[in-house]
Amino acid sequence: MQALLLTVFSIAFVAVNGGKLPCRLPVDYIATIDEFVNGLRAEHQLVELTYDREMQGEAMREKEKPGYAAGKGYGVIRFAGAFQDNLDEILKSSLEGESEMLHPGAKRYGCWLSLRQEDCNLAVTCVIDRK
Repeated sequence: MQALLLTVFSIAFVAVNGGKLPCRLPVDYIATIDEFVNGLRAEHQLVELTYDREMQGEAMREKEKPGYAAGKGYGVIRFAGAFQDNLDEILKSSLEGESEMLHPGAKRYGCWLSLRQEDCNLAVTCVIDRK
């Protein structure tokens, strides 16, 4: 399952500029997000969340149409910042929606990423099923 997710997420967010790759996400960024989310839940003695491809699609729809997830009863987490080869820094410094991550009834989640090439600005939208 993890390999399939990595394959799905291997969509290239890369722009070639004079042979240089200014903004390139690490291949294992899903694992990095998962480790962060579930690490925070473990600190609060909550069960781990499962990354879910269906929820990934819901996160994409939330990114395209803010408010979509709330209408479905999902929680939303957003991370944003300038990406410079360290996704951990963005996750730790720009967290919006921490309480959603700590919702005791949550079981699964999915995320959608967008990376703006001109300034390497990364936006991560995660949707959590609270049921």
